[in-house]
Amino acid sequence: MITDALLALHAAANACAAAATASGFSEEQAANGQAVVDQLRTLFRSRPTTATGTALESDAPLLTALPRDIVTTILHRLDTRALGRLAATCRALYRHAPPQHESVVAVALQERALHRGAGPAALGVPDLLRREWRHTLTNQPPLLASVECQGEMSAFIDSDGRLLTCGTEGVDPDDPVLSQWVNAIDDPDHEADRRVLVLPTVVPAMRDVRFRCFISGEDGCLAVSSVGEVYSWGGGEAFRLGHDEPAGGTVVDGLAGARFRSVGLGGSEASPVFAAVTENGLLYTWGSILYEDEGGPSGIGYPASETDGKYVHMRRQVILSGVCVRSVALGYGVSLILADDGRLFSCGIDLDGSLGHGNAHEEVVRPKKIEALQGVRMCGVAVDYKNTLALTTDGRVYSWGFGPLTGHGMLMDTVLLPTLVEGLANERVSMVAAGGSHACAVTEAGALFTWGLAGRFGSLGHGDESSHLTPRRVEALRGCRIATAAMGDYHTLVADENGSVYGFGLSSRLGFGTASHESQLTPKRIPNLKLWLG
Repeated sequence: MITDALLALHAAANACAAAATASGFSEEQAANGQAVVDQLRTLFRSRPTTATGTALESDAPLLTALPRDIVTTILHRLDTRALGRLAATCRALYRHAPPQHESVVAVALQERALHRGAGPAALGVPDLLRREWRHTLTNQPPLLASVECQGEMSAFIDSDGRLLTCGTEGVDPDDPVLSQWVNAIDDPDHEADRRVLVLPTVVPAMRDVRFRCFISGEDGCLAVSSVGEVYSWGGGEAFRLGHDEPAGGTVVDGLAGARFRSVGLGGSEASPVFAAVTENGLLYTWGSILYEDEGGPSGIGYPASETDGKYVHMRRQVILSGVCVRSVALGYGVSLILADDGRLFSCGIDLDGSLGHGNAHEEVVRPKKIEALQGVRMCGVAVDYKNTLALTTDGRVYSWGFGPLTGHGMLMDTVLLPTLVEGLANERVSMVAAGGSHACAVTEAGALFTWGLAGRFGSLGHGDESSHLTPRRVEALRGCRIATAAMGDYHTLVADENGSVYGFGLSSRLGFGTASHESQLTPKRIPNLKLWLG
């Protein structure tokens, strides 16, 4: 007997019935939902409650008193965490009747896997829960950004929700240097106008803020707090790590009053583009109208008004009729916009096919649906320099752009349309990431695959500095179940399901306590660091 389990089931059943009027259920579905509620109300009606309204443990009926199909129907409505808690605490959910039947938890998980296109799986409840949890992470992009690389820096959101950074940034050489920094003037490996933070360190100005995602770019950084506020700091390469009070911890002007779930930052230092997505799926952007190097649209998502000039200083909504935006990924002159219904849009200037519309150097001012993915439901997207990856809900990966970065085995050609990455065809991928000259995929089983041009400094993790133009598994992590990954120019960070972090590539950016330009050719764990994985 478990009171909490029954209360959770009761709440789920009520939600099931209430959803009938709001979700377009058929009359039969609505009637079934109401029958579930009626059945539970019958069980709950005669139960006394405590002063707080909670049912007394001694009077809670066994879950087996409910019809099996009723319990399965309700469990199908619970989120992964609630279902996991019930599975861990309520033995009645495993009670077989008749004995040859699987537990109702396993049945509910298998039904949900089939519903999202994962196919049948002869797995136990723990493995089914793990696979669904990974799928949940993939479909909630803000929760993926607990580790981030860009250029010469790294950032982490630890298990307490605090933001930590390390790496290299530009600085006035006359400024005082903190004790945890290596002064570039004293290090012959670095230029005199740079300094290195050698260990992951909490950003002082935001020590009391708890974060859920973070993004960095050539012109600064953006982060979303646990209450949906957007913070900004840095400018160009200076102070991007956020450890100077005047440059860190500022809520972005014009974004007050709304709750945001994710952010994006792209473009060059001279022509940056910033983006933020609200919790109800609205997309706002600001920044440069034109991509400087090419003179075409920057990917901001709308044309300039008469008063804008070349730069939009205050947020402006990108109009996408009938589209609820899930997330946005920004590269150099290109923006990819993922809708809640799985459609993918892009805008900007097409550098080597990075927009995915089939025309090299095409200019797209307003977001345009990628027609080559018609009928394919996407759940993730990543973009960097001339390299775009998209992930489907059934774990397949499409890529397009500059050939050597696509994973198709090409040395110089351009891929103008989304093309399935055959080297991952036998894997179910749960997330993708893109770097300056390389890319990676994490599978549902926790394996990491990387590919790209010359893995300088070991940024592909294969123990060498060679190019690998098709996906190759990182063997050094075979004993770890990787959950998420991020890539910079010459370094890579990954986190396993326990929140432990591993890095490889250019050592000075990885937080190992060294400022040298040594190569870390295989993954190495960053000590004393645990990430928050949602």
